[in-house]
Amino acid sequence: MVDEELARKIREELVEEAELSPELIDRIKSIMRLTKDGKVLFLFDRKKVTSGDLILLYLAGKKLANIAGLVDTPSAKLDEISRELGMPKGTIGPRLEELRNAGEVARTERGFYEVTIVGMVNVINRVESRLTEASKLEKDQKTA
Repeated sequence: MVDEELARKIREELVEEAELSPELIDRIKSIMRLTKDGKVLFLFDRKKVTSGDLILLYLAGKKLANIAGLVDTPSAKLDEISRELGMPKGTIGPRLEELRNAGEVARTERGFYEVTIVGMVNVINRVESRLTEASKLEKDQKTA
């Protein structure tokens, strides 16, 4: 039957066995670290990325800390994100809505936000690209 064949093909080619691959973890560790109590530490100049990407990275760190058993929940409220990133709620709220509309963040319950696997992969790709660009510009400026 065609439907069974199609279902098998989708499972084999599109469904990820694990949300987080070892390769993605290796890429993430060049961008952030976690403390033993689950705090997220960025390993780059935060001015080099957008506020939306900082929010996503924080939520990615929160989710990783939860998976590692360092914190109780993979999600965060607006107040927590604001406090931990040192950004005003008025900046974070609209960014969260944009990220939610893009499918990069999910609202898990009233006022709680969690990064999606799509959001985690996308933000790592964007941040790696932006940091690589910034590094090239700095090198070019030094040699000019």
